[in-house]
Amino acid sequence: MDEESLADVRRDDTIKTRCVRFGVDYIERRNGETSAEQQQRHNTLQKTIDRERKRRARAQQSPEERRSTQDADTVARKRKRAQQSPEELRSTRGEGCRRLWC
Repeated sequence: MDEESLADVRRDDTIKTRCVRFGVDYIERRNGETSAEQQQRHNTLQKTIDRERKRRARAQQSPEERRSTQDADTVARKRKRAQQSPEELRSTRGEGCRRLWC
């Protein structure tokens, strides 16, 4: 990457701070890193941070809270499925295919 914008510097700094907070190993920038490589690095770090954040949140929940959250997720999934159009349902179930192997 030839020039680094202020937004890139701030985003890198924010991700680095979150890595420290959640104990995630920060992946350093490389010389000549393209914007696509930078985006991939940021995405990888953000996914790792999110996983660690969720793991910590689950560890603090009581068994009752955990069951309640799972029940709420199931209800939300069923509600979303009920609101989908028939075309969307076919595409998610794979019913649109008439061949033997899809």
